[in-house]
Amino acid sequence: MTKKLLCCLVLLLVASAAHAQSTATQQGPSATEPMVSVIVPGNGMSMDQVAQRFGEPKEKVSSVGEPPISRWVYEGYTVFFEHDLVLHSVVHR
Repeated sequence: MTKKLLCCLVLLLVASAAHAQSTATQQGPSATEPMVSVIVPGNGMSMDQVAQRFGEPKEKVSSVGEPPISRWVYEGYTVFFEHDLVLHSVVHR
């Protein structure tokens, strides 16, 4: 019985840590600011998919470097692309 209880506690701790990490990543790392959920494009989406689902951005910043990294700036977040695929989305503070 003790091994089962210990396994359950370990799984609960791992699941809680994973949830906390994903929440901090998506909503910002600061514990002093209120948590606000923002839906942003996911990694791997194409530029066409982002434009269809989220509309046209306020600003399109041309690509730089190799591989080419460009960004689209929306009202509450910025989407970074490598070639034409989403690399990362960052919520503005």
